Amino acid sequence: MPAPQQPAPVLAITALASIGTGVIWSGIAFIAERQYGFGERDTLVLYLVLGGVYVLGARGAGRFVLAAQRRVSPRAIIGGVLVLQAFVAALPLATRQVWVLWFTAIAFNVLASVFWPLIESYMTAGRHGRSMRSAIGLWNLVWTSSVALSMVLMAPLLASRPSDSIAMLAVCNAIALLFVPLLRREPAPHDAATNLANVTPDYPRLLVAFRVLLLLSYLVTWALTPLLPFLIADLLDEPGEATFAIAGVEASWATIVAATWMVSRTLSVTAMWRMRFWHGSWRTVHVGGAALAIGFALTLAASTLPLALLGLALLGGGAGIIYYGAIYYAMSVGRAEVDAGGKHEAIIGLGYALGPAAGLAGVLIAGASESINEPSAIIGVVWAILLVGGLLAWRLTRVR
Repeated sequence: MPAPQQPAPVLAITALASIGTGVIWSGIAFIAERQYGFGERDTLVLYLVLGGVYVLGARGAGRFVLAAQRRVSPRAIIGGVLVLQAFVAALPLATRQVWVLWFTAIAFNVLASVFWPLIESYMTAGRHGRSMRSAIGLWNLVWTSSVALSMVLMAPLLASRPSDSIAMLAVCNAIALLFVPLLRREPAPHDAATNLANVTPDYPRLLVAFRVLLLLSYLVTWALTPLLPFLIADLLDEPGEATFAIAGVEASWATIVAATWMVSRTLSVTAMWRMRFWHGSWRTVHVGGAALAIGFALTLAASTLPLALLGLALLGGGAGIIYYGAIYYAMSVGRAEVDAGGKHEAIIGLGYALGPAAGLAGVLIAGASESINEPSAIIGVVWAILLVGGLLAWRLTRVR
């Protein structure tokens, strides 16, 4: 059987492409607010649209790749996506009209929804057991740290030319193209017998639980992310109040504060990479879910910056635990196929969409009530969804 893909080119492409993920998903809220004057509702609607686009693209990624393979290889598809993303990312240099922000973000997302399931398949195909765990751990470390780095790289650009943060992605993708020829023409074959020997009977049930938690984790983080520019600005300028009023906070500090949860996520996936006790353990499900829920509420309700930082750290730690478990069990049970990665990414996309929808619902509830403020309303909506999701996960795993 052919050897698995060497990790170096996959990791190099992942690192460079993940900077784009950070800018488009985490940084677009800062760009929209600072350059185009978006308010909370406008930003939540933008994220809602992006999430809907991503879930549709990721869910169809497996079918698209199977159909496209009659003419081109998966390696060629990766190269084509990087070229198209570079072109799209350069558009803000031509014009700074608001439609470019919408078009660039949506097009980038459509392309990413095909790109990431392919990369995940290259990373894990032909690997089993300890080898797969190690590959996933290193890959998680690379992409999470690159997303955190993107927020730091954006900081000086946000102060004067925010949309240039998107344009720098064209350079990242151009460099990533240099590593594409080092990929195999297609992911290595995955031996079914060896895969089965490394999958315990509890793995499918853990996959169900982690998939529900994955959806909830992205719902939570993307209910919060569109509001971070407003929340952080207020905490840095007027630490006595927890409202979402825009103030004159320096952009560099805002994005670096926002990166706290991404750094924490990187640390948690690194710990899971180096430790083995969590494999097949249900305690990991409980710890990840609790950290996520508590971190979200603490961040949104914080009246001081240290409390917000603690909340973001808990949020990121929980999100990292959940993501690592979800992709490990998905690729183990799904035999590292592109469609397994596509389902994983589709669940993420659904969270991308439902999170802003929940945040928007909270904003509307607060607007219709004189006794409920925005943070409390959003926390209430999201925690209600978390409760329902937790009960659903318990029920599904019991049935399974």
